[in-house]
Amino acid sequence: MTQPLAKRPGAFNETAIEDEVVVMHLESGEFFSLTGSAAAIWKLIDGTRSRDAVLTALAAQFAGEDEARIAADLDDFLAQLRAAGLVEA
Repeated sequence: MTQPLAKRPGAFNETAIEDEVVVMHLESGEFFSLTGSAAAIWKLIDGTRSRDAVLTALAAQFAGEDEARIAADLDDFLAQLRAAGLVEA
């Protein structure tokens, strides 16, 4: 996937609290608490990186972890973000 991942502007509010990112979906009022790799992925989705570029950055950040597992976790989380309407690619 080479198309950049982007957060949907106007779809959410977010705030960082220590190592946690709290995202509120504005339409549904649903809250998402992102920590660990989920917070890292959220921060890497900046409209300039593709899925593969996010994976590369995560593999470097979590060196020593199995890259296939990182890729599977990334894809699962991206699917959740898309389903919630928070991210588009």
